[in-house]
Amino acid sequence: MRRPSLTSIAHRGTPISAVARKFVSVRNCWAATVRARSAVLGGAPQRPRTREVHMRRIVVSEFVTLDGVMEDPGGSENFSRGGWAFQFERGADGDQYKVDELMAADALLLGRRTFEGFAAVWPDQTGDFADKMNGLPKIVVSSTLEDPAWSPTTVVRGDVARELGAMKDGPGGDILVAGSGHLVRTMLADGLVDELRLMVFPIVLGTGNRLFPTARRGPRCDSSEARPVGPAGVGGTDLCGAHRPAANGLSTS
Repeated sequence: MRRPSLTSIAHRGTPISAVARKFVSVRNCWAATVRARSAVLGGAPQRPRTREVHMRRIVVSEFVTLDGVMEDPGGSENFSRGGWAFQFERGADGDQYKVDELMAADALLLGRRTFEGFAAVWPDQTGDFADKMNGLPKIVVSSTLEDPAWSPTTVVRGDVARELGAMKDGPGGDILVAGSGHLVRTMLADGLVDELRLMVFPIVLGTGNRLFPTARRGPRCDSSEARPVGPAGVGGTDLCGAHRPAANGLSTS
């Protein structure tokens, strides 16, 4: 039923007052029809309600060289070229970059080797950064780790991809991943990484474990942002939506 307009009702020779009365009468009839239809349908139509769906993000943050090596940036893993990250001054901006990243996280997700390295150092440290590291819930992917001393810690075994997917669907903020090369490469292959943050140091090592081995294709990223974070050529790169279709199942160590 098409609602009439004042123009369609008027015709030549009819006084405007009569046209107006006729329009009001038709308008009232139209309104009554709409009310009657609403009553039959169970009330006035309402806009569909939308509900915002929140999902936790897995954010991977790594130190890498220009040739993509991520192994032993701090020099504690007996790698012959280890300690390369400490050869450069990342400045106040670089330090704040790491502080903001940690403070925004609600949990740490780590592989066993990285967890054990952190657990040997951080419990003895003090300050706001150390307090946050020590207080965050730790999630460790491992099939061999028993009774972790650095708490609070949850060990994930079995179907790791399903467990991590359930964590992302649960309440909370970002899940931060550092180091943990094998875990990160597998999560990238399984499309579980929401953001990849790389602090790139201006050095080429030519050897060492790489974030993206040459035999594998790297992830597809929806957007990126790059900026300098230190006076010595250190740069920060944020890659959002770093994902690709699942290829292999997550394994534990």
